[in-house]
Parts: sequence; C-alpha cells; structure tokens
Amino acid sequence: MGCGETGNRIESALFDLMRDSSSQLMLSLQPSQPISPTADNQTDMPRYNLLQTMATGETLVWQNEVKKIP
Repeated sequence: MGCGETGNRIESALFDLMRDSSSQLMLSLQPSQPISPTADNQTDMPRYNLLQTMATGETLVWQNEVKKIP
C-alpha cells in the first residue's frame, strides 16, 4: 500500500534530508487547551512539539495528534 504520488514525494524528500545528516532534538510540552468553554478543569490530551534541527540548518516540527479510531 502506498501513500500516493504526493505522499511518496514528501517521504522521499524527508528521507533525503535526514539520511546523511545529524540533528538535535528538543521536546516541549505545549499549554493545554480547554475541551470547551464550559468545561470545568478538563483539558484535552497533552500536546508536544518535537523540534528536529538538522546540521544543515533545516528545522522540522513534529506534533502529536489524537488517533481517531472509527
């Protein structure tokens, strides 16, 4: 199963960027967001940003997201 033409191009570009480069990683917890304006002390899932700074200067930003199960 493939990712389609666009997905394959993106995956190839990321692979080329990371293949021969070292990188620094920095993980940060982002502020929680309220589930709704009327929710009492409830927040959604923890949000993280992972910054991957390549030796060549490019920075990739990785963010987690909720996995939606049908």
